[in-house]
Amino acid sequence: MDNAGISAETAFETLRALLTARPYSMWVSDAVAERVMGDRDGLYREDPPGSRRWRIRVRAGLQGAQRLGVLAHEAGHHFSRLEGWSESYKSAIAPEVDDWRGFPPDQQRGVIKEEVYAWRLGIALAVDRCGFRDRAALVQIGKAGFEKYRRRVDDCVDDFDAALLRVGEPAPSPG
Repeated sequence: MDNAGISAETAFETLRALLTARPYSMWVSDAVAERVMGDRDGLYREDPPGSRRWRIRVRAGLQGAQRLGVLAHEAGHHFSRLEGWSESYKSAIAPEVDDWRGFPPDQQRGVIKEEVYAWRLGIALAVDRCGFRDRAALVQIGKAGFEKYRRRVDDCVDDFDAALLRVGEPAPSPG
């Protein structure tokens, strides 16, 4: 148990059940195809493109709070999309790339803003809706996951360190 709450695995299954039930009807699976994942631990994509069906993949082999954190982050992207992604973010992800160096600064900032927001929403979802109480562990996992984006954007994203700190700020519980 974590901080007198439920285990990370129980919270993971609770979150998976929430996402796969109506109205969300998401498909959540372990990713066994490493080529699809690249260096990511999780992936949220329309699959196939143009189908209006969304899928969350979590890297196979992750366990405990790490596994829950990755699912929560990808679920954060889902709820952010339902709220309405910014045009700068939508145009940045349209080419399905993992590196935005050389993209217009507003698109790079859109990616960073969305990543922070997805972590904040996901952490709120895991804690508020799924009963996982070790928020600090999820924030630490979120900051480590977000840090990977530093090498994917140009130095023009000069507020990266400030954005990293915002990963731990509370967000309204989605859904």
